Order: sequence, then structure tokens, then C-alpha cells
Amino acid sequence: MRGSLGVYAFDSDQTKAARRYVGYWGFAPGSGLGQFDDPLVKTIRNRSVFAIIDVDITSDLTLSLEARYAKDKKTIAAPYSCQDPASAFNGQQLNDATDNDALTPRITLSWQATDDIMLYALAAKGNKPAEFNDAYFRATVQSAPCDTLEVRAEGLTQTKEETAWTYEAGTKTTWLDGRALFNLSVFAIEWQNQTVFQTIALGNVIANTQTNAGRSEVFGLELESSFAVTENLIASLAYGLADGKYKRFNSDFIAFTTGEGLIPGTATLNPNANNAEGNRIPFSPKQSVVGSLAYVHQLRGTVDWFARTDAVWESKRYTGAANFLVLPARTIWNGRLGLESDGWSITGYVSNILNDETPQSAPSFLYFSGTPSNINWRKNCGGGPCRTGIETAAFVPSRGRQYGLDLLYKF
Repeated sequence: MRGSLGVYAFDSDQTKAARRYVGYWGFAPGSGLGQFDDPLVKTIRNRSVFAIIDVDITSDLTLSLEARYAKDKKTIAAPYSCQDPASAFNGQQLNDATDNDALTPRITLSWQATDDIMLYALAAKGNKPAEFNDAYFRATVQSAPCDTLEVRAEGLTQTKEETAWTYEAGTKTTWLDGRALFNLSVFAIEWQNQTVFQTIALGNVIANTQTNAGRSEVFGLELESSFAVTENLIASLAYGLADGKYKRFNSDFIAFTTGEGLIPGTATLNPNANNAEGNRIPFSPKQSVVGSLAYVHQLRGTVDWFARTDAVWESKRYTGAANFLVLPARTIWNGRLGLESDGWSITGYVSNILNDETPQSAPSFLYFSGTPSNINWRKNCGGGPCRTGIETAAFVPSRGRQYGLDLLYKF
């Protein structure tokens, strides 16, 4: 039996001021293009204790028990307060706080069947503490502090804690006296309160905020292999499959874009519609393949020359929970050639040889045309039209083909 016990403490104090376009549509006097917001002050206090116990049931069968108990506290404050005598929050400062306790265990059973074959199975719980929607705490219109304090009472100014149970089983093996490696694992993830992005109108400002999907599932496998073709040449190949779908998520975006999820004949969201059920989780490819060849050979004395090439292929990726927009599959091929010794190296490289310019990401948002009076995309629109714009995306471009030279000296 072996074990360990530890404690963890983390403190963070952040003062953040963003330079944004804040000088339009009746904003406060003195604001304008390229002005800094008044800063948001955020604090995080995390205290944890963790323990691990490994028990050798037999000489080749080991049970590992792990657990962490964490307490996470966060605060956010803006230098504004509600100044509306008619509001129930008149005189209150614009702030919010979260307080999460979490116990995250992991249990692993591993069997060393032979010197070259190990089988294992595990179950683990993970969590992500609640987080704030910063957009609610920026006073872009005179009434924003009062409005934010009102929606704070509804829980919209922060996300819920995310939790996920992961179940995994697999094998790790070596073959041919260590020349070949082959690892395989399969996994399933039960995901509660997954955080997703959404676009909303705050006063006359369009903002990206976060909300929680009720439940998601991911099934997949990972394969890793390598083979020493010679003493100098090593080839490797890996494959990943991650099939993630929403099982419970009633998306405002889908409802107000397509009508799917609205109460018939109204502009009110049906709270039980579950309109994103079956949609794929965005931003992540379902399949990926990584392959590489690496060659190293002695040139003279302690100096070696080396060459390496690797390629990554990823299947298509959706840009949002609605699955309306999709980024196509992409292939990134790289190459490196150089000299190295114990104390220095010179490497020439070409990245993205195929000049694949598929965007890295493209988060969805709404483009609202016209004047502020046309921005009317909300849960309750009084029976009128609930949006006036179209869906678009903020493309994050990929770098094209690059050439370069790396010089490294170790001392």
C-alpha cells in the first residue's frame, strides 16, 4: 500500500479594463471610440485537500483511489451602482459572488498481464466552478446597473457549476522487444451543465454571454501507435474519435432563429422544448488523425542531423450549438530539418506546407441591422418579431504557409 496527502491554495486578484467601442447609442457622456471601460475587479479563492492510495491486491493487480475536496469562492465588482429610485435595488453596488464546494473522486483498476501488456479501467468525476458573465457588469447604458441587479436575482449573471463523469477502459502495450507501441482506450463522458456561448442584447449592446446546457454525452476512442523502423527512423500514428451530442439543451438561439422551441403563436420560449437535442457539441472535430516520421543520425562526434515531418487531419467542426454553420475538414502538414548537439541546435522548418487556410474557429453571433429600435431579440417580445438580423460568425484565421529558422543554445 502506498499513499500521499496534500493541500492546495490558490489566490487570484484581477483588475481588468477593456478598450472597446463604447461611444454610440446614448452611452454615458465622455465615452467614445477606443475608450477604456471602468475596470472590473475579480477575485478567486480556492482551497483544496487531496489524497491518493494505491493498493497492490496481487503482484500484478493494483487498485488506486483518489479524491479531491475543493472550495472555490469568486467575486466580481464594477464601480457602478443602481441610481434609480423606482428600482428595488436603488443604491446597491454592481457585484456578484459564487461559492462552490466539490468532491471529485477517481478510481482506477490496472492489471499488468505481462511485462508488455497492461489493462486498466477507471471512473472519474471532474468539475468546473461557476463563472461570471462579465458583459452584465459593464455599464454601457445609464440603466445597466439596475438591470444587472435585477437579472442577478434570476441567476443570469453567472453560470452553474459544470460536472462530468468519465468512464474509460483500455490497454497499453509494447511489442517486438520494445520496438513497437500500441495503446487503445475507449471512453464515455456524462456532462452536466456544459457551458455554451450565446448572443443576447443588453440594452442597445449585443453581447456574448454563457449559459448552461442541461446534459451532454460524449463517446469515443483513442488509438496511439509507434514503430522503430530502424535505430534511426521512428514512425507514429494516432487516431481520435469523440462523438459529442447535446441530450438536454433548450437553446434561445435556435428558438428565436427558427421558431423551434417557441410556444406556438407567441414569441415566448417553451421551457421544455429541448430543441438542441441530438446536435453535436461545437468547436471540436468528431475525428482526428496524427501521423509523423522522425529520423536522427550521427553526423560527427556529438553532432546529429535530424528530419521530422508530421501531419494532422481533423474532420469538420460546428461553430455553435445550433449546428447552422460548419468549418470544413482541414489538414496541417509540417516539416523540420536541422542539426543538434548537447548544447545547441539549428532547425529550419516549414509549417502548414499545404497552405490550408481553414479558420481555426468561427464563433456564431447575430448581426443586427438598422438602429437600436430594431434590436428586439429577447425571450418575451410581446408577440412581435423577436429578431431582425442574421447569423454570422467571427472568423479566427489560420496562419498560411510559414518558413523559419530556430537557433537554440542551452546553458
